Amino acid sequence: MTDEQLLEKIDRIVEKQISSQLAPIIGILNTHSTLLEAHGAILNDHSSMLKAHGKTLDIHSKLFRDLKRKVNKIDWVVNYISKNFDEKISKNTKDIALIKIHVGLPTKN
Repeated sequence: MTDEQLLEKIDRIVEKQISSQLAPIIGILNTHSTLLEAHGAILNDHSSMLKAHGKTLDIHSKLFRDLKRKVNKIDWVVNYISKNFDEKISKNTKDIALIKIHVGLPTKN
């Protein structure tokens, strides 16, 4: 056997050994690749859901701001009416006291 034939024989043996040892690794890599593709699809679905939730949150945020403005306006009106009502009660109480004094009725302080 020539040196060249011997090298070819050694090369085939080494290649066969490497192939037999790499076969399980290649199987595992193929399985991992399949799992990664499935996870990629799931992540894409989640991304779509998050975008939809983001749009919903934007809508709710706008509605909340509008509602807050309306509540603030209502609060302002209620405070305004309450203040005016209290001022009218105070003024009416003073007017009634003056009328009682003018008519001569007893008043309590």
